[in-house]
Amino acid sequence: YKLFQSKEELFAAVVGAHRRLMLDLPRPAEDLSIAESLERIFMIDMDEDKDADRAGFLQLVFREAGQFPELVDILQREGMLASRQDLTDWLSDRRAEGKLSIDDPDSGARMLMDMIFGGMGPPEGRAQAWPDRAALLAHLRRCIAIFAAGVGAA
Repeated sequence: YKLFQSKEELFAAVVGAHRRLMLDLPRPAEDLSIAESLERIFMIDMDEDKDADRAGFLQLVFREAGQFPELVDILQREGMLASRQDLTDWLSDRRAEGKLSIDDPDSGARMLMDMIFGGMGPPEGRAQAWPDRAALLAHLRRCIAIFAAGVGAA
């Protein structure tokens, strides 16, 4: 707390510092298909230990936000909205390169995040939704493949 004026400042710094646990963005240009790049951006192949760390961080953040409603705005601004803007920018750049066709990159970013994060943390919980990790990963890859096909990705 010595480095920060308030709990809100500390929370914003922690959320901002951990944003790359959600999306691996920004990232340099790659000679990969859109689907392969999206799998890397969403870290589909993250090892189970790191995935558990990510889930633990999210649980902590949401627990704190639940106890301190003023932190919800920070979580949205520094976490979700900033991540979505990074993904929007990435989609816009790929559109400018002619690698995909999308009329509204922000809507596309929202759609992708809904599909992927919804699959990672479904309302009924992972254990109820997926018989094993392979089934979860197959679902996430299917989401990305459907999105990539829908935007005519190269």
